[in-house]
Amino acid sequence: LAVNLIGTVGPIYEEDWEEGQKYKDKGYSYNDKVGKSGIELWAEEYLRGQDGEIIYYIDAEGNIVDTEIARSPVAGKTVMLTLDKSIQRTAQDKLEEIILNLQSTGGTARAGAAVMVDINTGGVICSANYPTYDSATLSENYNALLNDSRKPLTDRAFQGVYPIGSTIKPIVATAAMQNGHYNIGESIVCVHTYSYFEDYKPRCMHRHGSIMLKTALSKSCNYFFFDLGRRVGALNLTDYFKKFGLGLKTGIEVDDASGIIMEPKTNSFDGDTLQISIGQKNAFTPLQLANYTATLANGGTHYRATLIDSIVSYDMSETYKDMPQEVVNTITMSDTNLNAVKKGMLSVTEDGTGRAALGDYPLKVGGKTGTSQVQGKVDHSVFVAFAPFDKPEIAISVVLEHGNSGYSAGSIVRSILDAYFYAESNAPAEDLPFVVLD
Repeated sequence: LAVNLIGTVGPIYEEDWEEGQKYKDKGYSYNDKVGKSGIELWAEEYLRGQDGEIIYYIDAEGNIVDTEIARSPVAGKTVMLTLDKSIQRTAQDKLEEIILNLQSTGGTARAGAAVMVDINTGGVICSANYPTYDSATLSENYNALLNDSRKPLTDRAFQGVYPIGSTIKPIVATAAMQNGHYNIGESIVCVHTYSYFEDYKPRCMHRHGSIMLKTALSKSCNYFFFDLGRRVGALNLTDYFKKFGLGLKTGIEVDDASGIIMEPKTNSFDGDTLQISIGQKNAFTPLQLANYTATLANGGTHYRATLIDSIVSYDMSETYKDMPQEVVNTITMSDTNLNAVKKGMLSVTEDGTGRAALGDYPLKVGGKTGTSQVQGKVDHSVFVAFAPFDKPEIAISVVLEHGNSGYSAGSIVRSILDAYFYAESNAPAEDLPFVVLD
């Protein structure tokens, strides 16, 4: 489970041993194994412990006649992760099931990722990838995995960079309202073709007619968000994307990508502005997407993403360090504006583009679907959600490479919600510890 995050151990390379005496001065032996990636690398100082030393006394014939413990060994500490084993397994299994089902019916989906975060701490509850691999056989299968066109060694959840499609629209709406470019209750008339610019006339998927924000989010009207994005401008939109953590590293303890974000030099109002308003041009990671959704759901507190809950003793009887929640920034959103966006996201799952997957779900769930275009290939399928709607606890993102249908990503969201809220085998984190011992 979570092999990309747990990471690997390996020998100390000569250059690491000598360069700056990285390990030599810390009491390592030349033939010790150390963390090379993931949590194993981040937590090396906690996991290692200290070797013991025994003195052997021998006679003239080489027989051991006595021993003395010169230094007692000290066990390494245990790292408690924020991951929940049951939910992690559910996410991985459901990703595989859905992707294989799509392939069996002629679909082109080949890979995907799913992330769930605690909206009140930034803790990652699950981070699943497909395809993945078995850490027990990594060494013997490494070359085959490295040459696999599906790239199973890549941590798509943290390092996969994708255009996120219409899942960006709640931020665009927030930016428009907070900056006085849209008033709640205002209607925009979608006539299919957006003709504001002479040289660029993009089209909406449908002709929605006169609609307000709730319906625009529910039906994912591109025309509506073309107009909001044009009003706000590229520079202001980009600033809001960054406030929500998009295009920036999350601060997670393992390697993650910063994504791809346009850096406009002026507050341009052009075709590119329209495209970034519907989630094109820029590209972000599933982790960033889940973290942004969490920030919106909790009212604007942007937490640093984390995998570490605490550092405890080897036998888990004593806590050495509780990892503090770290607030990266706080986004100002009026209650009125926030509620308007969240109600639109609720409408997505109740009677909008996410209804097929979550319309009959026993809990109220806020969500947003996305279809991100890929040049010459089938679109990616993206889905974000938070729940429960009235008092949010968790946020989820799912990306299916070339998944096309939002329903497929939505069905994975549903399974992860089930694992968190309803699965009999799901227990609180303290009862089902996900630990790293070395």
